[in-house]
Amino acid sequence: MHHISVRWQSSRRSVLRAAAALGCTSCRGRSRKGWALLFDPQLLYATRTSNDLLTRFENLLNRYYSEGTYRTHGLPTVKYCAQEFFLSPNYFGDLIRQMTDDTAGNIIRRFLMQRAQKMLISGVSVGETAEQLGFEYPQHFTRMFKKYFGISPSQYIKRKQ
Repeated sequence: MHHISVRWQSSRRSVLRAAAALGCTSCRGRSRKGWALLFDPQLLYATRTSNDLLTRFENLLNRYYSEGTYRTHGLPTVKYCAQEFFLSPNYFGDLIRQMTDDTAGNIIRRFLMQRAQKMLISGVSVGETAEQLGFEYPQHFTRMFKKYFGISPSQYIKRKQ
């Protein structure tokens, strides 16, 4: 973490705007010399240079299935995705959360459920869908699907027909 001071005469609102622009993680308030701000230059650099991280993340998930990686690794994980970007899982998760206000795990689950929807609508059975998504057991897929959509995959198929 680095410290930065802002002029004493600055209003709190302008200081907070500057803090947000710099990627500050906290504002300590007024000191004798001015406002003391903390910021993480690594996050600052990442937000300026990784605007395409979400696109690359989505492309990675698509490649994960198109190249058949799910056959050996099962479901995609935050750890796997972070390793592909040469980042630690925690840092990767922080970047994703900072950009989307959602966790990387939730984005992966959303991707899986959207993919499952398309497969079920196109006529793929529940068991085949679970297998092609990388679930070890179809029951795990059914549980996740029901938790996400509120209905089971078989009920979803019946409603869409």
